[in-house]
Amino acid sequence: MTRADSGPETFTGGIVSFLWNSSANMINAEITNVFVRLMVNDGSLNSDPVTNVVPFTIDNLAPRNVSGIWPGNVVTNLQDHITLSATSATDANALTYMFQVDDSSGFSSPISSDWSTSLTWDTSDLEPDTLYHWRVAAKDSFGNITFSTTYSFFNKAPETDFSKFNLRIRPNHIGCDDEKQVRILMGGDIANRKDSYHIQIFNIMGTRIIEDLGEIPFSKLQKGYTWDFSDKNLKSGIYIIYAGENKFRKNLYIQGCK
Repeated sequence: MTRADSGPETFTGGIVSFLWNSSANMINAEITNVFVRLMVNDGSLNSDPVTNVVPFTIDNLAPRNVSGIWPGNVVTNLQDHITLSATSATDANALTYMFQVDDSSGFSSPISSDWSTSLTWDTSDLEPDTLYHWRVAAKDSFGNITFSTTYSFFNKAPETDFSKFNLRIRPNHIGCDDEKQVRILMGGDIANRKDSYHIQIFNIMGTRIIEDLGEIPFSKLQKGYTWDFSDKNLKSGIYIIYAGENKFRKNLYIQGCK
């Protein structure tokens, strides 16, 4: 290690202190057993050096070799969660890791894990047919942080078999603390389908309309039309989603809301 001097300090009694900028003398360094030596000069003679007896550590070098393993730039089959994994980074001190996932490559609104020693993290609530970006960060015990490169995976929804249903919703059970959205999908006999379907939502008795979504193109319903009812303040109960002048219906169950 290269010696670094603070320069002369005037001492007039009491306690004297000075601030030493270690980064100016040791850039990107991890050094243990660092000692401080004090020499006093009365104007004519230097004192014998006094060295502190408790060594300390300097670390301004960020972790190296921060890298993810899975998934890396792949297309996955539809999943509501994926386990992200990373390799151990390199550092002289203890490390913790944090994962981030976002549908924006700029990570403007990422979902992040907590800092921990784990090299894996289970994501949740992934949307179908969505390109996700993810990365992992390593942090040493001195607060130095390094992010990995950015990886991507596409959460591909399976092809829909329209012969097996005419109307369905996802999810059909929603808790009061869940996101207040459902995806309305339609299929059936393609040859006899209509260009659009009138979508309405009623209470279980069919006596009160919750919302009239109007005519929705079949092309949108094939892919899944999202109904957001966060402003409806719906209470626990069963609600009916009708399509095609009440020809098709599905029940939506809301639980835990007073």
